[in-house]
Amino acid sequence: VLAAAWDGALRAPVLKLFGDAVEKNREMALTLTTGVVEKLPSLESTVPTLIPTIAARVGTTPFQETCEEVRLQLLELTQLTISRAPAQLAPYAKALGSVC
Repeated sequence: VLAAAWDGALRAPVLKLFGDAVEKNREMALTLTTGVVEKLPSLESTVPTLIPTIAARVGTTPFQETCEEVRLQLLELTQLTISRAPAQLAPYAKALGSVC
């Protein structure tokens, strides 16, 4: 049920909130995404949108993400994604390199 909801209606709008002007919205989107990434049985459909979204926020200097706490959340989510889906990340090596 979670995977269907995430893939169907939630993923795109939640990831869009990573770039919201309001810091609290970005924090809440990251908290929700982290919880989902922890519980999904597979990240196969999430990785192709998640990694580029994270890289867009913290993969270039100056950082698009201005809040240090949110940058930390983005890096923690990156670490979680790497640990949960290492086999799916090869196509995103350049984006991950810019983040890490």
